[in-house]
Amino acid sequence: MENLIGGHARETIAYTKWFEDRNFAGVVHVFPLTCMPEIVAKSVLVNLKNELRIPLLHIVVDEVESDVGLKTRLEAFLDLIESRSDKSGQFRVLSWN
Repeated sequence: MENLIGGHARETIAYTKWFEDRNFAGVVHVFPLTCMPEIVAKSVLVNLKNELRIPLLHIVVDEVESDVGLKTRLEAFLDLIESRSDKSGQFRVLSWN
């Protein structure tokens, strides 16, 4: 049975699993504060956290988001990924500039 959750929420969930299956290091889920489909996707991903073997960082963007706060969260997430990669030896990275 298909569930319609709108927007790109299904793609967000499916791509998270796709990245995990291809041994990517982690997923950064960025979405606007008022985007209901991505809020639903976030709640689904949080509920799947015990099944997923990939670190997730959810970043909600709004007009008061601080560059310093965002940088700190990304640095901490990268530290987590680096500590995990030391154990496994390999990981893949996909990045947009």
